[in-house]
Amino acid sequence: MDFATIAFVIAGLLLAGLIKGTTGIGYSSCALPFLVAALGLKPAVSLLVVPAIATNFMVVVSTPHLQSTAKHFWPLYLATVPGIAAGVYLLTSIDQLLATRILGFMIVAYGAHSFLKPEYRLPESWGPPLRAPIGFLNGFSAGL
Repeated sequence: MDFATIAFVIAGLLLAGLIKGTTGIGYSSCALPFLVAALGLKPAVSLLVVPAIATNFMVVVSTPHLQSTAKHFWPLYLATVPGIAAGVYLLTSIDQLLATRILGFMIVAYGAHSFLKPEYRLPESWGPPLRAPIGFLNGFSAGL
């Protein structure tokens, strides 16, 4: 990589951290557009894996209610794993331009959702049966 690319990547990562800190939007969602512009989709995703795992790990170990949360949401967490595998498989088997367009749509949709902050209220009885499907979809989008 040349110096300009490295500088753009570093600036993008720092700006993503600033955006994440001020808005609360996920770090990966903020950093990925900068990295894709500089490196392409697959190298950008590869570069974000370690920071994403590290920040998620820090959230997990710093939560005061880890045991009760894990007991409550284990179906969601368990279903995330095959979702990630399916998303990664699709990412590696489709054209990078199509994958980049899908990513762009997902980032715009996520940004619009975060900006509008709609309030969803589902009946409590829907929670348990929706945990596994939502976990799978979350993993799928994360893997893709």
